[in-house]
Amino acid sequence: MLGELELATHGQFSRRLFAISGVSGGSLGGAAFVAELGAETGCNAPDGANARNCARRVLKGDFLSPVVAYLLFPDFFQRFIPFLPIRAFDRARALERSWEASWAETHRGSAANPFARSFHDLSAARAPRLFLNATRVETGKRVLVSPARFDEDEMPEVDDLLAVGTKAWSMPLSTAVHLSARFAYVSPAAKICKDAAESCDLDGVWGRVVDGGYHENSGAQSAAGVLRALRRAAREFEAAQPPGRTRIEPHVVVITNDPNSTRLCDDAPPPEPGAWYAELLSPISALWNTRTARGGQARRALADAAAGFQRDPLEKDCAGDRTRARTLEFSLAKAGTAERAPALGWFLATGSTTLMDRALCRDDHLQALAAARRDLGVSAPYECRRAAL
Repeated sequence: MLGELELATHGQFSRRLFAISGVSGGSLGGAAFVAELGAETGCNAPDGANARNCARRVLKGDFLSPVVAYLLFPDFFQRFIPFLPIRAFDRARALERSWEASWAETHRGSAANPFARSFHDLSAARAPRLFLNATRVETGKRVLVSPARFDEDEMPEVDDLLAVGTKAWSMPLSTAVHLSARFAYVSPAAKICKDAAESCDLDGVWGRVVDGGYHENSGAQSAAGVLRALRRAAREFEAAQPPGRTRIEPHVVVITNDPNSTRLCDDAPPPEPGAWYAELLSPISALWNTRTARGGQARRALADAAAGFQRDPLEKDCAGDRTRARTLEFSLAKAGTAERAPALGWFLATGSTTLMDRALCRDDHLQALAAARRDLGVSAPYECRRAAL
């Protein structure tokens, strides 16, 4: 969807895109898109070397096999020598290298590999800023990997990972993304040292970090914090300009890949109580569904924040054009239908990509794309169509 927005607006979208807040696989998708914007050369996509096709080309690789291979052999062997950690045996590094290798394979003419380069290199470029959300095991609170330094007033109850330790952090983009995308047991919890070192003993451990979806599965909470900070900065900037000359109006794009997550203007389907093994499964179902509920609430709060203080009630906005003011929404979920959730893992099966392809040029998405083109003043011809792989 990010790539389609870039195509639909003929490059105007990325020029106005301030930040991307991602969780889990969404962090990988956001990173791939931002990396494509700064790519030195085009990719070998058969349908044209643009941001959409190239990002799809990078992300269609098999990232699960290297992890399984490491889990069964080097990482398994490491269990027998726990007092001598060998980073090369870590299955987490195998996954990160597979992302780096996929980029290199897709961009054979490029000398630089953004997934292998420092996260700070990408942050220093004139590109959308990446806010990658993770969860701290010891507290259950959000942890952010981002180019911004923030305090408790700007991001309450959030740990700034790159502010931990006495030394400056240095990590490739692939590692920064993986800190947000630590899928349970497929990737181990990341051990974070107090002094920002690569390795430390138990006394030197600051904490452990797992997938951001444990806390909130949409990234909207962090996006709302960024939006608040941006509004404050915008007011100060506007006040320093000649009256009436400059006006900054933030808009929000929400992309949801969970078919069970209700869109802002859609009524939630009635829940179906479980019929089997209720006593055994109820605690597990409650924990799983809580993630989705928190994500829905966070997206609603983000859309309300984007609408500003002088906003109509959500119900009035939805009655008008089925959208929230200043918010564009893209989702696999479709009103009135019950889609089966795609496979969750580090390999995009054919069924998953087919489901995303069908949603790409759906009528409600075409309306949102048209709104983006109108807001950005784009009138050049555009036709939404599926990418060839």
